[in-house]
Amino acid sequence: MDRADFDHIANQYDADFSNTLIGQAQRKLVWNILDKYYPTFEGIDVLEINCGTGVDAVRLAEKNANILATDIAPEMVNVTRSKLKEFSNAKVQQLNINHIETVNQKFDLIFSNFGGLNCLDSSELSSFISKATALIKDDGMLILVIMPQNTIWETLYFSSKLSPKKAFRRMKKEGVTANVEGKQVQTYYYNPSYFNQFKDWNVRSATPIGLYVPPSYLERRYTDKPKKIERYFKKDLAKFNKKSLAKFADHYCIVLEKK
Repeated sequence: MDRADFDHIANQYDADFSNTLIGQAQRKLVWNILDKYYPTFEGIDVLEINCGTGVDAVRLAEKNANILATDIAPEMVNVTRSKLKEFSNAKVQQLNINHIETVNQKFDLIFSNFGGLNCLDSSELSSFISKATALIKDDGMLILVIMPQNTIWETLYFSSKLSPKKAFRRMKKEGVTANVEGKQVQTYYYNPSYFNQFKDWNVRSATPIGLYVPPSYLERRYTDKPKKIERYFKKDLAKFNKKSLAKFADHYCIVLEKK
């Protein structure tokens, strides 16, 4: 991953995703999972990877977590820092995912939202999990939101466009080049079963994020349909911990607990 891969979208990310109907619905699904595992964040030490524009970091800070929000993109870091300047319990740092071992602290939770870890190939992701093990306190957790290989939405959408190569592009083990607002970013996809190999971690749950709620690139179709998105949100909400369905969603949230 290049540190500039996402700089060009830093100032428009909230408008294009965070503040949209679909973006808010998908994020609420993730927050629902966080709240189930952490009814209170008071005094919890959290390392956030790929913090983006700091939307999740602000919420965690508001809930009194001690949050270190990190991102490789300097412009994302700048946006996040501006949002968190009023919180004494929040810090922001530019950090490459591949070098998290440089953080000299232990955490109760390492959190990554919306596919930031999909920028890592299999060896890099395996290395990330290994390094995270050393940074997590006893009985700590990883809560990671990942893009799977088998998403139904993408398969149906591109099949309807008569683009079979795109419909099944996530299946490629070597990854694909994804267009992120005009910039090509190498992206890799992982189903929940990928995480079964890590012997230091128990898989507590794997929950679909966007099984019914559509992917963000369909936002324009739903801008004037908030009630439909709300119905889809409630259907997704009912699928908490449905591990068998997680690989078919736009994203899934996997919760790993350190043994």
